[in-house]
Amino acid sequence: KGMIYVDYLEKGTTIKGAFYAKLLDKVRGAINEKRRGLLARDQRLQQVNSP
Repeated sequence: KGMIYVDYLEKGTTIKGAFYAKLLDKVRGAINEKRRGLLARDQRLQQVNSP
């Protein structure tokens, strides 16, 4: 069904815990807005280029 949320960082930027927590809130909001039914089911998060 396609992507729900995309976020890019500048090259060399380090993700800290507080930033990541806010990012997950944004993802949850995007899911709630675009695909309400997914919040009730099992969810998967795909992160590209993450160690």
